[in-house]
Amino acid sequence: MSKGRKTLQRIDAEVASLRKEEAEVAAEIAGIGDRIASLRAEEIAAFRELAAFRFGKDGAASLGGKLDRARSEIARLKAARDAALSDVGREIEAGAAEIEQLEADRARLSREVADLHARIDAEDARLLATLADDPDYKARIAAVEAAEKVAFEAERKAELAREDRIEKGAPYEADPLFMYLWKRGYGTQDYHGRGLIRMLDAWVARLVRYHDARPNYYMLLEIPERLGEHVTRTREAAEEEAGRLTAFEAEKRGQAGILEIDEKADADEAALAAIAEKLTDLIAARTALETKRATINRGEDEASQSAIASIVEVLQDTSLRDLHRAALLTPEPADERIVERIDDLREDIEDLEHDLERRRKVERDLENKLGELQEVRGRFVGERYDDDRWEFDDDMVEGFLKELLRGVITGAAVWAELRRRGQYTPGPTRPRSTTRDGPWGRPSSGGGSIFKPRSGSSGGFGRGGFGRGGFRTGGGFGRGGFKTGGKF
Repeated sequence: MSKGRKTLQRIDAEVASLRKEEAEVAAEIAGIGDRIASLRAEEIAAFRELAAFRFGKDGAASLGGKLDRARSEIARLKAARDAALSDVGREIEAGAAEIEQLEADRARLSREVADLHARIDAEDARLLATLADDPDYKARIAAVEAAEKVAFEAERKAELAREDRIEKGAPYEADPLFMYLWKRGYGTQDYHGRGLIRMLDAWVARLVRYHDARPNYYMLLEIPERLGEHVTRTREAAEEEAGRLTAFEAEKRGQAGILEIDEKADADEAALAAIAEKLTDLIAARTALETKRATINRGEDEASQSAIASIVEVLQDTSLRDLHRAALLTPEPADERIVERIDDLREDIEDLEHDLERRRKVERDLENKLGELQEVRGRFVGERYDDDRWEFDDDMVEGFLKELLRGVITGAAVWAELRRRGQYTPGPTRPRSTTRDGPWGRPSSGGGSIFKPRSGSSGGFGRGGFGRGGFRTGGGFGRGGFKTGGKF
């Protein structure tokens, strides 16, 4: 098992490895592109030589102009590409410097928060040891548990009454004559029937023995309502008891100086969240620039595509093809050697273009993998799973990273498994009262982590702690309102 920070270092190592591999492939692509440009320049020179041999200097003038333009376009393309790559590179370096500084700040704050958490846990443990034998504290915990038990019993009875109302009310509700009279308010001051209608309703009431059935049905409806009101009152009473307990704990923690450390930890957590948000934006901007750089380097940007198309168009010009064909048909050793050189150059260019396309595919695959891994890292840091209270199985992390890099699973799947399988170690827990079990046959509010993960998009860890948040059954000092586990 590894702590959160060590697991982050493992992810960072994989990110660095991917970046290194991507840089190596990019260098190979640049080298192949330069080699292709050089060979095309040689091909143009060979065609110029062939035209001069076949037509003389004056006869080759028209072809020479086209070839000169193609040669100039090759030089212009390389200069434009180098300039564009240089500009994008400077932007990436500037952003990288800011990212590096923020990462250093985040690492420093993360260490500080871990130290503060350790101090808080140690102080809380000492305070709990002191309070463990405090009769007043024990009585307060017992009062919360008693109020919780009353609330739970009230909810249980209310639930039984609701079930009873459904079961026993069914025969009444299945009788259309009874329900007709009930909905008209027959037998109450809300009934307004007169004359013949009143007489007929009385006849129906006698027929179905409405006056005997009505009180029973009324009680079936009324009891769940009254018990529901009782549930609300008992819930509020339990909340009040829990509030008094947490206020007492907060007071004791304040006297021990723990709340002050708490506030410092919360401030650092807020700073970490702000850094994580800024890093997310900067990394997204850097990724966009790196994609732009890779596109230019691969010659896939619009300007490069246009320039390459114009060069290829010249080299595939009809007059050049005719010149090439005529040279093949002429048994002159000199021009045959030139034609052979042109053919060899074209074969080399074709081989390099195939190799270039393969390297382009490799680079695009690396870009996708790096993007997914960076997304996992961003979420890992943003939600503060790099805190050392989290632990992750080394083999599990290694296995998922390998499967991600092999393309077997997605980054989203890796992130989901990290969240699901990470193990969080809580801080000190509240002592139990003399009550052995809570109302569900398990420890009630007597046990609970002081220090729990904070929910929410910003991630991080909130401090339930003494005197923080509402009462939760079985839960100690977590945030949130009273909850018995029933169906309030």
